[in-house]
Amino acid sequence: MKTYRNFIGKLEKKIYAPIYLLWGEENFYIDKITEYFEKNILTESEKDFNFTALYGRDTSVEEIINICRRFPMRANYQLVILKEAQMLKQIDKLSVYTSTPMNSTILVISYKGKVDRRKKFFQDINKKFITFESSPVKGEKIDEWIVNYLSEKGFTITEKATSMLSEFIGNNLSNLTNELDKLTILITNTKKITEDHIEKNIGISKIFNTFELLNAIGKRNQYKSFFIANYMSRNSKKFSLIETIVYLYNHFSKMLVYYTEKKKKSDNRTIAANMGISTYHLRNYADSSRFYPVNKLIENISLLREYDMKSKGVNNMETEQSELLKELIYRLMN
Repeated sequence: MKTYRNFIGKLEKKIYAPIYLLWGEENFYIDKITEYFEKNILTESEKDFNFTALYGRDTSVEEIINICRRFPMRANYQLVILKEAQMLKQIDKLSVYTSTPMNSTILVISYKGKVDRRKKFFQDINKKFITFESSPVKGEKIDEWIVNYLSEKGFTITEKATSMLSEFIGNNLSNLTNELDKLTILITNTKKITEDHIEKNIGISKIFNTFELLNAIGKRNQYKSFFIANYMSRNSKKFSLIETIVYLYNHFSKMLVYYTEKKKKSDNRTIAANMGISTYHLRNYADSSRFYPVNKLIENISLLREYDMKSKGVNNMETEQSELLKELIYRLMN
């Protein structure tokens, strides 16, 4: 499997192929690599006659092929970038060109989504040239990704701060990098990012958030759970009941996986991978398992389905969302 760093490393050595296919469901690396091609393959003066950017929605296979078959002017290469290739009609007809491309043309195909590997144009490129699949970073890897991204910029980050970011921003790398880059600019007096920095600069409270609510419920800490729930109820624009239910549902569902893996005597790394979490988060589930036996987990999952329907107005005509949250939390812990 090609990594982004290895891919860029070859380009930095000016080792070019006639065709590149960048594809997958994670747009971040596709955009990063496409940007590298735009900025680094040709000089500014060479770009005037040798750089063409096309968009799948607005072009045709015939136009792409005609442009790719041109010769460069006063440069070793011409660069053709096809963006949003997933929007191109009859894309498989590109095989007319991909089977016999011009060595003096660098064609970069940016395809955001899954490619049909049976298509001839894909098979041509995969066999003879360069493909790069950009896959989403899985849940158990996102904390590691955050740490590594900041490390490249000379920063470290605490475990709790990392968890706050991964929990609330998720694994959308574009959104994550926007927030991480903002932190590295705003924080000037230290190279270590803490939960206080996250709260101050991104607006994720280190006390009043869904992550802390999960921890409190997981430990059956009723006082802290209702303390956080009251705050969330007073800030209903910021906290969605439906999203909170989804978080809780995922938590208790993963706890069932935890019990299953423990019964099989799996090691912690295997347990975390099968749960889709980092090993750091595993300790929270280990703590929760002391308070929630399997039969209570099954009951809670059923409760969450019930309150998901109530939050959408099914069998609930009067109870406000804030009261539903408190009622749900009580029943989950009792």
